Order: sequence, then structure tokens, then C-alpha cells
Amino acid sequence: MQRAIVLYNPNSRKGKIKKIIPYICKRLLTKFKVCDVQMSKSGKNMENLAYQNAFKYDVIVVVGGDGTIHNVVNGIKRSTCKTIKLGILPYGTCNDVCHTLHIPKKLDKAIDVILRGSSLDYDIMKSDNEYIVYTLSGGMFVKSSFETKSKLKKIFGRVAYFFNGIFELFRLRALPLTFDIDGTKYNGKYLLALLLNTHSTAGFYINGKSSVSDGKMELLLIERKKSYLKGLFTIFVTFLFGISAIKKYKNVHILSCKAVTIENHSQEAFSADGEKCEFLKKTVAIDGYVPIFHGMNI
Repeated sequence: MQRAIVLYNPNSRKGKIKKIIPYICKRLLTKFKVCDVQMSKSGKNMENLAYQNAFKYDVIVVVGGDGTIHNVVNGIKRSTCKTIKLGILPYGTCNDVCHTLHIPKKLDKAIDVILRGSSLDYDIMKSDNEYIVYTLSGGMFVKSSFETKSKLKKIFGRVAYFFNGIFELFRLRALPLTFDIDGTKYNGKYLLALLLNTHSTAGFYINGKSSVSDGKMELLLIERKKSYLKGLFTIFVTFLFGISAIKKYKNVHILSCKAVTIENHSQEAFSADGEKCEFLKKTVAIDGYVPIFHGMNI
């Protein structure tokens, strides 16, 4: 039988998460020979725990949201271990990775996904020395992902991002960006730029027809063109109805790529898996994968 370790942040859900850890271990021990537990209050330390334990266990079970998954995946990739599998029990605000992988929010059903044992090789993006699990984004409403206060997220959940996003409407402006894909350059002023390896972003299921294990990323660019209102309308349609609803719009580019170089001609920060990301020039490419348990019918 295999060995598993559970990693979690004891501050999650106002500390209530501690109470469910014994139950999680009890259920996991019906499949695994060993189920150890380690906790961390900081993202960097969570990454180090994943790095230190990748070769010691067969499965890492992370209890948390997308930010915690980001840290654990960075630790796994740093370790160079290719056999460790990742199980996820969603305890975040948006849980975009779990939405993409059809991992239920209810604890028992999420544990069932791990016990069932079906996994896929989830592509991981890399830029410099950092790994990105599901999205690098810039433009309208992006700051909400890292500027919204934790207290508000705990009280209002996803709605907290909406309140913060309203202020974006009063500082509406397009980002001057250049994208280079295999020598083909796209220059313009963009209201929104999303580099995606996910179906779900900010809790919205916008990219459902894409694959997360085909060695490619999707790049969505929404240009300002002549009208801010048209660009803003395009963004709303994207999040309400998905990328497929806007693919024929003249102010939209939807591209598939294995690597892209991005030049940011502004001082605006991007968001990498919901965390603040500042750069002037960055190359992002698919760099291997991490096997993750899923609830998808594939």
C-alpha cells in the first residue's frame, strides 16, 4: 500500500480546518498504509514542505485553495520528482483548479476522488524560476485577485472580489503589451490578457473546451480598439458565457501556444495563480506536468 502526507494551513477557515484533519486521515487510511500530516502558516514554507516530502511519499494531499496548490506544485516541481501524485481537498475562495478537475467542494466527495485514484497529467507553466498552475493574467479586474483582503474573502467569499472589482471601473485603462509566439508578434493596448491552462478563472467556467494536459496554453487577448465600452462588454460576455462566445469578435485574439514571451510596457502588475506578479518581460512555457487526482469523465 502507498504512503500519503496531508499538507494544510492551520489558519484556513478561521482555524476550523484543524478539526477535520483527523477525519481526513481516517478516511485516507482506508487506502494508504501511512497518512502523515504537516502544517504551515506561510506559502514559502508550504512550498518547502512539498519539496522535502516529494520523494518520501506516493501522494501529497493539499487542503486549501488555489494559492496553496500553487505553492505545493512549486515545491513538487523543484524536487524534480515525477512519480508523486497530488490530491486536492478544496478549502479556498474560488477553487479554480478544483472546478477544472471536477473535484467536488464537499469534503467526503472530494476525498472519494482521491480514493478512486483516477489522475491526469496536469500541464504546468514555468517562467524564470516560478511555476504557474493555471493562469497568468493582466488588465481589468485582475488586481482583485491579490488586493482583496483576506477578511473580506472569509466573510463574503467570491462576492468580495466583485466589490473590489467595481473600483476597477473607475480606473479603466488598457495595458500596452507585446506578445511573441514563435516569432509572430501581437502589439496593442489590451483591457484583458489571460494566459490559461484551466477551464475556470475567478470562479467562472470560461474555457471549458480546452485540454489541461495537451502541452499547450490558451492566450486570450481583448483589445481596447476605439471603444472602452465594447472592450468592457466583451469581458462581461467572456465571464458569463465563456471564450467560445467571443471568438468571432474583432477585438479578440484567441491563440494556442507552447510558449510565449510577454513584454509589459507599463507599471501594472499581473496575477500568477492569484498572486501579484510584476515584470517588464517574461517568457512562459509549458514545463512538464504534475499528476493530479480528478473527478472528470475522460
